[in-house]
Amino acid sequence: MIVVGDRARNLGTLTEQNAEEVHEASLRLLASPGLRVPSKRARKVLATAGGLVRGETVRIPAKLVSESLAACPRNVTLVNCDGSEQPLVPRRMSHSTGCHRLFVLDYGHTRARVSRAVDMERLTRVADALPEIGAVTLMVSAREHRPPISEIHALQALVLHTKKHLYLAPQDLMEARVLLDLAEIVRSSDQQRMPVSLFTSATSPLVIGTEVTGILFEGIARGAVMTLGSCAAAGATSPATLAGTILLQNVETLFLIVLAQHIQPGTPVIYDSGSTVADLRTGTFSLGDVGYAVIRDGAVALANKYQLPFSSTCDTNSPTIDVQNGLQKMLGYFSVMATGASFSKNAGSLANGTIMSLEQLVLDHEIILLVERLFRGVRVDSESLAEEVIQEIGQGGHYLTSPHTLRHCRSDERYVSALLNMQEPGAAGMVERAHEEVTRILSMKGQTVDESVREEVSRYVAKATDDLQRRELG
Repeated sequence: MIVVGDRARNLGTLTEQNAEEVHEASLRLLASPGLRVPSKRARKVLATAGGLVRGETVRIPAKLVSESLAACPRNVTLVNCDGSEQPLVPRRMSHSTGCHRLFVLDYGHTRARVSRAVDMERLTRVADALPEIGAVTLMVSAREHRPPISEIHALQALVLHTKKHLYLAPQDLMEARVLLDLAEIVRSSDQQRMPVSLFTSATSPLVIGTEVTGILFEGIARGAVMTLGSCAAAGATSPATLAGTILLQNVETLFLIVLAQHIQPGTPVIYDSGSTVADLRTGTFSLGDVGYAVIRDGAVALANKYQLPFSSTCDTNSPTIDVQNGLQKMLGYFSVMATGASFSKNAGSLANGTIMSLEQLVLDHEIILLVERLFRGVRVDSESLAEEVIQEIGQGGHYLTSPHTLRHCRSDERYVSALLNMQEPGAAGMVERAHEEVTRILSMKGQTVDESVREEVSRYVAKATDDLQRRELG
């Protein structure tokens, strides 16, 4: 990985000069036409900060952008429910699971089914057991209940079965509040910081919805890390050209950063790239498209320019665990990790973000391990060069019984996969081995909270559910 100072470069989609051109164009578009902001509260904050407000349109002067970027913390740390920390530092990523899937693909099946609360519990337990999964999300809904009660029960399963960081792309303000409330209950008693990060995005093109601003105000007030970005689709909600989509995405992301820093200066933010390419033949917005990877790679050049942590998504269009799935997932994880991003999303996800699979979660974890080993590269020192060992063995010998081999055969020099079939005829394939790993994890005692905490969570969920039902009745 190429590093400038301590920051990783992107793969070359945008040069530093290109990034500067996109930034300058972004400043012009923020100044005119600006963005539409229906929220009076958000418009008031921006007007007080120096934004130009006329009706629902807000225009942002260049000076306000530079002041807001300067206010962003350069070092962001994700806090886990148990109080441990994940600093988002160069060359050390945090990975999260997929969020808000409606269906589950069971092992051995080709058709997905509607998700239930027990699926959320099992997915959370598996995610909690996989060491490279640093954040766990509301992966599926408890669809034996009607919305939004289905989301409350799914969030209950989430917080009761992981001690990791809690990440959420809230569908609405209620969902954000429920997670923040539950996080208050389950987090370590001596923990000062909230173990939650929330994602919000513009509604492309150039609209910041009222729910988005509500989530921003709530999350910032309660100490969540805010992941801010855009989910445009080239040719549909953004220009058909990739550069045009990168520009629109940057305009919307900068606007959100300005708003966040004037709600509360110093709010920790992550620059997110969620834009992709629309398939104009079918209307599909593909999260596994190579164009998605190219847009992401261009966006990371801008995040590097602003010295902000960067996040993006890895996914596949395939609804099953097949060759297309493997191709798109490897492309996604390789490209996002090659950029030096800080955070990736959607482990375990299938079908363009609509299906979760326990086996896919394990397979994605394996891809993460493989790509991480690739980017660790080669360590060069006197021990690893083994010059004296080569001299000792000499010509025509072997290294099987060398003490040097014994010292290193189980070190991190060599990646030994538990899932890959290394030319063993008749042995289980990767999907079967992933299922065996799922079975092993679920056979063990899962991560649990104290009984008193469990009871408090149950009381909260019961009250939240009852309050919703009362409001529906009138």
